[in-house]
Formats: sequence, C-alpha cells, structure tokens
Amino acid sequence: MPYEQDNDPELSSVIIINGGIQKHNFYDSGDVDWVKFYGIEGEDYEIEVNNMGTNSDVAIELYRADNLTKPLEEINDGETGEYELLSWLCPGNDIYYLKITNVAGSFGKNTEYELTVSYPEAPPDKRMTGIVSNVCSGELIKDVRIHSTSGNGSAISMENGNYEMLFVSENGTYDVTTETDDYEIFTDSGSLESGDVVIQNITMTPIIENDDLSLLHAIASLKIVINMELENQYIDRVPDIDCDGKIGLPEVIYILEKLATDIDT
Repeated sequence: MPYEQDNDPELSSVIIINGGIQKHNFYDSGDVDWVKFYGIEGEDYEIEVNNMGTNSDVAIELYRADNLTKPLEEINDGETGEYELLSWLCPGNDIYYLKITNVAGSFGKNTEYELTVSYPEAPPDKRMTGIVSNVCSGELIKDVRIHSTSGNGSAISMENGNYEMLFVSENGTYDVTTETDDYEIFTDSGSLESGDVVIQNITMTPIIENDDLSLLHAIASLKIVINMELENQYIDRVPDIDCDGKIGLPEVIYILEKLATDIDT
C-alpha cells in the first residue's frame, strides 16, 4: 500500500480533500493508520470509509493537532466489512488527524479499505497545485497550511513540498494564503486562465527575529535604493528578505510593515 508506514502521527500521510480515495490496509498485527488534513472553521466535512475487506471493522477517531490523546469525534457504527461515515463541523482552522483502527483485530489478507475526506455541499470545481519552498535556500517545506479564503479550499504541503488543493472559483478568480510557524504569511491572487488547474508555486520567507529594527534602518535602506551616500551603523542589521545579496525595496517594505505591526500591537 502506498501510504504505509503511517502508524504514527509523525508519519501520517496528507489526504487531499475531495481529491479521491486513499487505499489502506492493516498489514501487520496492531497496525493503525494516521492521515491528516487542514480543516477550516465553519466548514462541514464527511469522512468516509468504504469498500472494506471482509476482515475489516474500521473505527474512525478524529484529533486536533494540539491534543493527539483525546479524540474530538469517534465512530464505529458498522459491523465487520461495513461502511463508516463521520459527518463533522470544523471548530477552527487547524491541522486535524484521523486515526483508523481495525477493532476486529485482524491483519493482512482482506483487511483493506478506502478512505475519503470531502465537502458534502458545493463540491470544488477548480484545482490548485504547486511546490512550497524556502525563498532563500530552495529547501522544500512540508506541513505548510494552505487556504483559499474565497473558495473554501485547504491543503497541507507534503514531505516533498508538493500540495494539491481543490476549491470553488468565484467570478473566475482565485486566492491563496499560507501559514506555518517559521515563515512569513504568503498571499497571492489572480484570474483563472483556460482550464480548471492553477499552477501556484509558493516561496516562503523565513521569519527573522530582529526586535531592534527602527525607522533609521528603513531610512538607511532607502538611501541605498536611491544611491545616496551612506555612513551609519544601521545597515549592518537590515535583513536580506529576498535573499538576493542586496538591500532594496523588499527590505524597506519589510521593515516598515514590522514597525506598523509593532504599533498596532
């Protein structure tokens, strides 16, 4: 099976919402399967297990990322070989984990099943795909939370940086916002061209902890941009935001945005 080994939350595979089925089985004694998805507050989801083998009696447990010991929801209504469906309203934006166990205790032959996560209403009509990477190093980034705010799609980047998100297009446009703990928020939007697929590669800027930035750093950066003479100590501490080895407008904008955020908070 393509999603093994996945018997631990840290090894969980990403399931694409409305992206089709994942095929699993209970290959060994005590085997459990973990998968994860990015849930959006207020969205309804259907988590379905179907086409089970004759030795599979599947139980579904749903966990939030910050508490993997106490399930938010759990269900085991069907008998061995029977369909399971968990309908769930998401309480907040977060990564959620599904733990799938075989309460029949069987493993190996005839323990297969198919898993889907989907929106029960207004199914997505467009697909966005791409690669998430570090703008400076090119390193591929996993576990980035990706969201189409207008189209209600969501996704998580995989181990290889790839992601796939299905979303609803409004008026021929799209938008995307990404978040992760160690990088600045990324946003973009645009108009849909012909076809149903948007290729959106995402480059993430590392968060730079530099609490002593001031307006003087912005002024020093602006002087470099307009080729004014510069003789002060402030330029040494200006972060190279776009990793191009130069101080320019991206750095000026970054400093001013950081200062504005500090004033607001």
